[in-house]
Amino acid sequence: MYQLSRLMLALTVALVAYCCVLANLLAVQQLPPDKQGLATIILIACAIAVIARRNVRRIFTAFGTAAWASNTELERAGMLGTRKGLILGRVSSDGTPIGQAVKALLNTRLGSKDACREFFDAIKRRKRKQGRLVRLPQAVHTMVVAPTGVGKGVSCIIPFLMTCEESCVVVDFKGENALLTAEHRRRMGHKIVILDPFKVVTQ
Repeated sequence: MYQLSRLMLALTVALVAYCCVLANLLAVQQLPPDKQGLATIILIACAIAVIARRNVRRIFTAFGTAAWASNTELERAGMLGTRKGLILGRVSSDGTPIGQAVKALLNTRLGSKDACREFFDAIKRRKRKQGRLVRLPQAVHTMVVAPTGVGKGVSCIIPFLMTCEESCVVVDFKGENALLTAEHRRRMGHKIVILDPFKVVTQ
């Protein structure tokens, strides 16, 4: 079902793009003959500028090549558009909504369901304002250090336990994580075993 939806969306985008190109060509042909060449050159220059902009690298920086990762680099590392992994935060989308929607449709790393979801998320204004989730899909050894009460649990541990489809062993002295996530993980199909000798959670 999702494969058919993805195909129909891709065909629709291709048809709209074809109509836009055709409309531009007809507009150029309606110009006086002496201005048709100039209009064609401007259209070609715009296309080259769009393509070249994607390939520009950071140069002449004071700190060498060190920089924050771009959305493209995050995607290449498998940290955007994935449905699993430790949630690190959100980043705003690069480019136009239509460009992001088309990019999601053509992304071969995404399954059909995720591609359709990303397509519609890129078009929706509220989803665009939220930004895209950045995840660490292969978080083998990760340590989060922060003072008490700053949000380690609500921003890192609980979202991970609510979305991780793999088995987990959780050391939870206060019992908060068990209270908030045990039933959800049970609905995900996991067997939940709570060792609670002091009856913190199982009273």
